Amino acid sequence: MAATLLPFLCLGWGGGVFIFQWLINAAVLHRDPGLGDLWECRLPNGYALAMVDVPDHGWVYNPATQSPGGVGEHKDAVPNVRILQVSDRYVVGGTDSRPFGQQRADDQVDSYFVLDTRAGIQTRFSNLGELAAAVHPLGLRLQLEPIRRVYIRYRYTWFDALAGILFCGPPLLGLVLLGRSILKLRASTEPLAQRV
Repeated sequence: MAATLLPFLCLGWGGGVFIFQWLINAAVLHRDPGLGDLWECRLPNGYALAMVDVPDHGWVYNPATQSPGGVGEHKDAVPNVRILQVSDRYVVGGTDSRPFGQQRADDQVDSYFVLDTRAGIQTRFSNLGELAAAVHPLGLRLQLEPIRRVYIRYRYTWFDALAGILFCGPPLLGLVLLGRSILKLRASTEPLAQRV
């Protein structure tokens, strides 16, 4: 009976853990739950990173100034971000101004920006040299990387590890206990009919 029920119990447990992590990620941590078209996470300076459908370009924005349900054009929001660096109060990056269907390879950009997250103001630059000259007085060393890497760094935390342990731990424990009792039963020299 235990062997018959275990798969169904594991399925129910897994579904419950997934719903639990979905609710915590969405409502408390303000991150995507790991299912669907939206890739979203908070950055350490209070801003957020969002991508839709593809993880190679997206928005950097201030959630406090956006209306619910989407990201709009604001002075503190940068669309079509391809490469990014988060350094304390500054977000530095590069964008591709081409429309979604005409964008180039992941690392190709045609303009750069520095976003001051405390003032909520962005400054644009036409080339990498101008950007490097602008960030040098701020004490920053350019280390731009694809937006996907920045997303992965800030999206996954200790809570996701906990959800993974909760997702896998009890079913594996149940499987081990079931296997142990089956092995005990097989190792027994006493016929089953005499036990009843």
